[in-house]
Order: sequence, then structure tokens, then C-alpha cells
Amino acid sequence: MRRARGRWVCVPRVCGVGIGCGREGGVSALRPRAATGRPPKLDDAQVETMRAALARGAQAYGFEADLWTLERVGTVVERVTGVVLSRASVWRLLTGRLGWSLQRPERRAVERDESEIARWIALRVAANQKGAVNTRAWIVFLDESGVSLLPQIRRTYAPRGRTPLLRHRLSWKRASMAGVLGYHTTDPDRGARLCFHLKLGSYDTTAFFEVLGLMKAFHRSEQVVLVWDGLSAHWSRAMRAWVAEQDWLTLERLPAYGPELNPVQLLWASLKKGVNSPTSPATTSLMSSTPPNKFSTASTTTHKCHGPSSPTPA
Repeated sequence: MRRARGRWVCVPRVCGVGIGCGREGGVSALRPRAATGRPPKLDDAQVETMRAALARGAQAYGFEADLWTLERVGTVVERVTGVVLSRASVWRLLTGRLGWSLQRPERRAVERDESEIARWIALRVAANQKGAVNTRAWIVFLDESGVSLLPQIRRTYAPRGRTPLLRHRLSWKRASMAGVLGYHTTDPDRGARLCFHLKLGSYDTTAFFEVLGLMKAFHRSEQVVLVWDGLSAHWSRAMRAWVAEQDWLTLERLPAYGPELNPVQLLWASLKKGVNSPTSPATTSLMSSTPPNKFSTASTTTHKCHGPSSPTPA
């Protein structure tokens, strides 16, 4: 049947076929059928074999890095099953029958001790939370990172044959930034508090004294459990002596090679993209107002803190 001038009209040839099928096979014969096509080259048993083979990793088959590409998977399929697949067939095998997706791997240091990290999470985290709750303290994470005024190269639209130019100063300086992220253990309505401290050069113990002093003022001398990594400036003799005189501060050391345990690490990637972007107002103002090879003393150290109903240190 087809629709013509607002009503359905029977086409004899088509309707005749449908009526014939209905008479022979009943209602089930009139139901739509799945489109037929060429059968897959790998049967279900071979797909499960490939699932186990790929789970061994790319290095098990002599590849240098443990990363899977369409070409590598196709090579392993030919080795294991003897079947040659095209790139499109390999893609359909991975995304369809195996349920894989294209992902970006996370970095992990070979020196990482998984058992130590698991022990720290099971024991130290619970102890710190209990102690912080008892003293109505803030749990604060701190981490530092380098920030360059050299802009990153990004893709942009431009006329064909005319490569765009990104002009910037070659005499650039390097700065360091410390991020402080805090959560109150007994009063979630106070919300999270985020602070940034920016200075030229790298951080040392003396610079951290200033950061901790600002952090004390920002938290109004409330109890703070500070969690940071094993940087030498964090645990120097001078730092430990200074902390011993502070009745508001307790230090906790993160396990080695466990950056995912510090939430401040999650801020750096997006923050650097904003600060180092060629179109960032911060980058433009810093580069335009700073003469080559010279920074003014007043702008060498800045700090900004954000939190609900909280003062910003002057």
C-alpha cells in the first residue's frame, strides 16, 4: 500500500506478495526481518579467543608500548585466528562485538607501590578523617606546579596554504603555582575552599612558610589537617620545626607516586590550558606588562582564595 492524496491505495503487486506471505506463514511472516548481509569472518568462539588474547596486552605480542591500534589488533587477529581483517572490520570488532572504546591511558610510575597506597587509603585516610572530625578541622590538600608564560600551540582555522603564526616573546620567565583545596569535616554547608598562590621561580621551605601563613589567615586559625606529598621542602628540618610550634596545623604525607590521591592534581590540566592559552587574558596581561628579562618586585608573588563568606588575605 502507498499513500496518495491523503488516503492509502493498494498496489496490486506489493499487496499480493504480502497477502500471499500472510496466508502461508501467518502474522509472523509479515513482521519486519533483520537485514541480511555477509556473515562475519570471526565466529563467536573466535571473538572470545580474541578477547582473551587482547587482554594479555600489546607487549605480549612483541610491540614496544602496551597500546592497541587498529593495525596492531589486525596483526594479532591474523596471528591467533589466521583471519585477515580490514581496518574497518577491526574497528567493528573492537567497538561492536568486544565492546571496546577509544580511550586515553593514564600515566603510572613503575616505582609505584600499590600495596602501600592501598594501606594508606585503608588506614591513614580513616584515621585522618576521624581525627579531623574530633577537632572540627579542615582537611586541606596542597600541591604545586610550574606555570610557563610560553603559550601552547592549539589548532585553529585558517585559509588553505596560509599557516597561521603565533607571535610571542622568546625571553619568557617561569613561575610556580601552589593550589590549596579544603573541605570541612563536620560542616559541609560551608562548602569547599580553593586558594592559589603564584610566585616566580620554584618553591622552597621559606616560600612555603608564606603559603602556610596565608592559609592560616584564610581559615581564621581553625584546625587544619594538611595533606601533601614528599617534596623535600615539605619535610625539611626547618619546616618540621616550624610546624611543631603551630597548634592549628597537622601534616599528613601522601604515598609516593600516587598523584590521583591529591584532588589538586585534577585542577592543573584545565588551569594550565586557561593560563597558557594564547587567548587567555591572564597570559596577555602578564606578557604585555612585563619587560623582557625583568619582573617588578610587587608582582612576583600573588595569591587568590575563594570560599563562601570568607575573607581574602590582603
